[in-house]
Amino acid sequence: MPTFYASPTGSASNPGTDTLPWSLTQGLATVVAGDTLYLKAGTYPAPGGDWNRPAQQPTNSGVVGNPIVIRGKPGDVVIIDAQGSRNPIGTQGQDYITFGDFSVINVGNYVPAINVGDTTGTVVDRCNVTDGIISPDGDNAQGIRLNRALSCVIKNNLVANVTGPSPSACNAG
Repeated sequence: MPTFYASPTGSASNPGTDTLPWSLTQGLATVVAGDTLYLKAGTYPAPGGDWNRPAQQPTNSGVVGNPIVIRGKPGDVVIIDAQGSRNPIGTQGQDYITFGDFSVINVGNYVPAINVGDTTGTVVDRCNVTDGIISPDGDNAQGIRLNRALSCVIKNNLVANVTGPSPSACNAG
């Protein structure tokens, strides 16, 4: 299975190797079924998602037995920083995506940190969601949100500091 790399300082013009990584946006636009995209150490800014569409999401879908895997490089500390905005990373309409081994911080009001929507077979494993999901009225403050998600797996994640009258670590709709 092909393996590629992204870095906070990567470039779209790079070949996506460990020594010449892509940007996160380029990596997510390029990987296809069966590929692994390792996120190298550092903080990835991911502002600007809208209500349902994550700011950073893969363009393509995986398939049964050959998902697209997006995870932190083993041994590296990887942070996705929403910079106070909404919906920094996830999938909306792409199937068989596996996310893992990264943290999401600084998510704004009323939104999930990791959005899993209109998808089949997506996995979120070993992700941390902390720092700043606030819902003044208790609505839509989720660390990880499943919406119209079939046969998806959410496991081994940590959600902390989700605040508001009735926040949830994981919300399935």
